[in-house]
Amino acid sequence: MKRLSYFIIGITALLTACSNIDDSERFIPVEPVTPTPDTVEINRGILIEDFTGQLCVNCPEGAKEIHSIQNVYGENVIAVAIHSGPSNNCIMAPIGLGTETGQAYCKDAGIDRFPTARFNRNSTSANIESWASEVRERIQALASLALTVENTYDEATKNVEIKVLAKGIKESTNGSLQLWIVEDHIITSQLFSTGFNKEYEHNHIFRAAVNGDWGEDFSIKEAEEKVITHNFALEDGWKAENISVVAFVYNKDGVQQVTKASIIANPQTENE
Repeated sequence: MKRLSYFIIGITALLTACSNIDDSERFIPVEPVTPTPDTVEINRGILIEDFTGQLCVNCPEGAKEIHSIQNVYGENVIAVAIHSGPSNNCIMAPIGLGTETGQAYCKDAGIDRFPTARFNRNSTSANIESWASEVRERIQALASLALTVENTYDEATKNVEIKVLAKGIKESTNGSLQLWIVEDHIITSQLFSTGFNKEYEHNHIFRAAVNGDWGEDFSIKEAEEKVITHNFALEDGWKAENISVVAFVYNKDGVQQVTKASIIANPQTENE
């Protein structure tokens, strides 16, 4: 009987210990490949397109999940919240955060449930609980090119000069270069099951496409270097200190590389 009692106590303790595992522990950090003088290998960043809306009561949960993922993987994961969808999900600008371009992206991706995340344009999921594993599966992929963005902002004209520096790492890459304007720390309404929260903070919100809705033709060979420059004027009401440029190259196989840079040096907007 004593042996049986000890066995039951042991099993109970084990089950109790399992139930106390924090949600954050379901993320398994994976160390990215760090370039050294002896290697040209670099990681491919991960672009999460978060199709969302101010009238979507579940969408804040999607935003929280993305924030948790970014806390684990940092700048290797870049998110853009695209407010879009049918009228029962999206409030269009100028009142809300929806845009016609965002609607086009939503239609192109075939999104019919919200929130839905698209990962590097080769997988979509409306199951928030699966988003961490979608990222984990991609986090060690190597890139065929490197991208860097350098921004110069003129406060008087509200113009930002965007300079994209690209370098081929291996083989050739053909596709499209896309430049997006995103804004953080936007305080406005969001619907919850309990009603509207008029002081909700929206982050990495898609504002506009700089070089056309679908970008521009782009190709680069191994070891080749290119510089692409564009200018863009911010709209009234956008806060320059919260604005970043997201640049990515994509093709039929998905996003090949992605990067993000603030237009003004501001620690608040980094890694969000």
